[in-house]
Amino acid sequence: MDLSLIISKKIRLAVDVCIFIASRGRSCHITSLELSPKLGISTSTLENILKTLKASRLIDSSKGPGGGFKICRHPTTISIWDIVAAFSVADGGDDAEIRSVKRTQLASYELALQEVVAQTLRSFSLADFSYPEEPELPDAAFYSSSNPFRLMSPEPSIIPNAPNSVFELAAFLNVKKT
Repeated sequence: MDLSLIISKKIRLAVDVCIFIASRGRSCHITSLELSPKLGISTSTLENILKTLKASRLIDSSKGPGGGFKICRHPTTISIWDIVAAFSVADGGDDAEIRSVKRTQLASYELALQEVVAQTLRSFSLADFSYPEEPELPDAAFYSSSNPFRLMSPEPSIIPNAPNSVFELAAFLNVKKT
C-alpha cells in the first residue's frame, strides 16, 4: 500500500462522505443527489467513492422510496484507516507491497513514516468526528431537585368561541341571545 506520504483528494473526500453519513445516524438514509451539493462533490465522483465504500462494507445502500446510503456499523468501530485502506486496496495496493519494498535507508524511513501515519489513522474513529445523536440531557428529576426556580405551567390554550362558517353564524347568535 503506497500512501506516498500524501493522502489523495479522493480519500479525503471519502472520509468527508463517511463522516457526513455517520452524522446522520445508522437508521437514516441519504441519497447521492442529496450528498453531492452538501459536500460540494460532483455526482460522478461521489458515486465512485460510494461504490468503493460499499464494496468495503463501510456503508450500505437501499433502493426505493426512503432509500439511500447509511453507515453499516457503529461509528466507533470504523477507523479512519479503514476508509484509507479501502481506497488503497481499490487502487491495487496491499500491505505486502509495503513489506516488499527494498530496504534501502530512504525506503526504511518512508516505510516507518507510513506506519506512523497508518497507526495514527487507526487511533481515530468516525465517532470522533461525527455526532449522530443528540447529547443526553439530564432527566426532569435532576432539574426539579437541583433548581430552586420552577418553571410555571403553560397557560391552557385559548380556544375562540366563534362559528366556523357563515352558515353557523345564525345558530351561534341565537345561543348567545338566550
